[in-house]
Amino acid sequence: TSRWQMSNDHGRILTIAAQEALASGDDRLRAKLARQKHFVEHPGVEAIWSRLDEGFEDFPTAGDSHCLIVADPGMGKSQIGGRYRDKHSVASLSGKYPVVYVGLISSSARGFLARILEEVKAPYPPSGSADVLYPLVLRVLRSVELRVLILDEFHHAYVGHREERAKLLFVI
Repeated sequence: TSRWQMSNDHGRILTIAAQEALASGDDRLRAKLARQKHFVEHPGVEAIWSRLDEGFEDFPTAGDSHCLIVADPGMGKSQIGGRYRDKHSVASLSGKYPVVYVGLISSSARGFLARILEEVKAPYPPSGSADVLYPLVLRVLRSVELRVLILDEFHHAYVGHREERAKLLFVI
């Protein structure tokens, strides 16, 4: 059965859960459902996933394949990346991470590398510098059979001191 169903009033498309909440007359249930974040799979999302799938299926390629997604805040870029990772998640069973999704929260190269290792649940020396973590990340990403690396909040790469930014961009 579909999660989506056409509503009779006003021609709105509602999820089955939304229709049941509306029909129940329970104001608390309706309010709870209204506060939830919703994700709408529209043609733009499908086009982005299709582009990511090209890189996923063509891995490894003769050269690197890149895709930059630009949109206003709150448009769902992070959800697109996270859902794409979840769609390809096999880590719980196999220890493989074909898609890794990492958010840049600063211009720290060391922090970025540590987040990658945390995402794939790989141990690393907590006091290790970026120079120590970089070769470790490369080995680990090969061992987990990475095919697509998604970087979120890339604009944070341009915050901070010039040397920090340069090192992060070099690592990426």
